[in-house]
Amino acid sequence: MRRIVAVRRVLGDALGHFNDDDGWAMASHLAISALMALFPFLIFATTLASFLGAQAFSETAVHLVFDTWPDQIAEPISKEVVNVLTVQRGDLLTYGVLLAAFFASNGIEALRTSLNRAYRVVESRSLIHRRLQSLLFVLIATIGFVAISVLLVFAPLIARLAVARFAWLEP
Repeated sequence: MRRIVAVRRVLGDALGHFNDDDGWAMASHLAISALMALFPFLIFATTLASFLGAQAFSETAVHLVFDTWPDQIAEPISKEVVNVLTVQRGDLLTYGVLLAAFFASNGIEALRTSLNRAYRVVESRSLIHRRLQSLLFVLIATIGFVAISVLLVFAPLIARLAVARFAWLEP
């Protein structure tokens, strides 16, 4: 009986807090912000990767992002995204990359806002500090995606070399 009362109290508090802090609106805000930040992130990541010499990154990044989506939705979108990302542009490229990084960081800001509301935290850091931190997270995610795409290419080669050199690794 005490457990039922405790469960009711916890559920009441959680659902009440969710309702009082606009949980449905924040969930929608987070979902649309993440979706809208995805494409600028891909533009920023592929531009940075091609600058670093990883031109094949765009297809790998698109597959990493869209492989979890249903095929009927992901296939047409991923083809167009690859087309957009692989076209070389020289006009205002620097500004475009900086704007893409800024808009990609909006998804992180939406996540920060939602988590602050969920955990009843009042944000005390300045807007500039938060935005620079979000841009750093975008850069870290980009480096992570580049590392994954490089490892996807080199891992089979390294595995073959290791098996050729150390026969006991094959089983």
